[in-house]
Amino acid sequence: MASTLLLYSSVYGLSKKICERIQASLAQRGVQADVAPLVGHAVDPKAYDAVVLGASIKHGKHHPSVLEFIRANKSLLESKPSALFSVNLVARKPAKNTPQTNPYLKRLVAQSPWKPKLQACSRANWTTRATARSTST
Repeated sequence: MASTLLLYSSVYGLSKKICERIQASLAQRGVQADVAPLVGHAVDPKAYDAVVLGASIKHGKHHPSVLEFIRANKSLLESKPSALFSVNLVARKPAKNTPQTNPYLKRLVAQSPWKPKLQACSRANWTTRATARSTST
């Protein structure tokens, strides 16, 4: 059975909720998926067939652990199906709600040695709900 690791870095829990929704969707397709926090997880990403990394913004920046994980696992992320999504308030604006137009996701990818083929951004609103828009690059 295929397996996917869904790692999240979350401030208010939205990245975790999105990972849990992805997990439920994958389960319906017969794919085993585990959700774990990026910091303090006890899972080995090498043991999975695919990896998804979700990260939220606080004070205009992703948590430093996001880039640390990417740098430490670049080869692994490039060797299997992998994806990246960013949760941020600015993605609520129509002109900034795609991976190509969202400044936070663009900055993270520019700083990252890993260039994920699948990227998405999700808008967070003040009532702590999130909706995702994704696109392949």
